[in-house]
Amino acid sequence: MLTQIKLTNFKCFKEETTFPLSQLNLLTGINGQGKSTLLHSLLLMRQSIEHNDRSMQILNKPF
Repeated sequence: MLTQIKLTNFKCFKEETTFPLSQLNLLTGINGQGKSTLLHSLLLMRQSIEHNDRSMQILNKPF
């Protein structure tokens, strides 16, 4: 199980940002604070593990 995620230079997270994780996590906040970006990072990680094909488009937006 993942216990934390650290993002650096990924979309809106320019500085290193750490997100502690538990068995149940709730993302709340105003628009533009990075909730979707955090989910995109999880998607990117999952797809990178499942598919080792660099030609596959993982996200439809640049990061």
